[in-house]
Amino acid sequence: MALSDAHLRYLFAISNAAAATPDVSSRQIASALGVTKPSVVHILNILMRDGMVVKRHYGKIYLTDRGAFTVNSVSYTHLRAHETDSYL
Repeated sequence: MALSDAHLRYLFAISNAAAATPDVSSRQIASALGVTKPSVVHILNILMRDGMVVKRHYGKIYLTDRGAFTVNSVSYTHLRAHETDSYL
């Protein structure tokens, strides 16, 4: 399934939060994105189904290798697109 912009925002929020602390909570994601916890739970269920994140005991959320690869790929593609635009 293709990821929407909303799904990617959640992946980036998880990635950014994990850079500061390895144990990411849904509360951190909700705060970072300015959304409710039920919204986070809904998107996390989709991301878990797609193998992008795992949710461990006590609700700690981690990117899977697939999720990290997606974040890095999108970041690289986005960066390259901006570099190309600057040369036009």
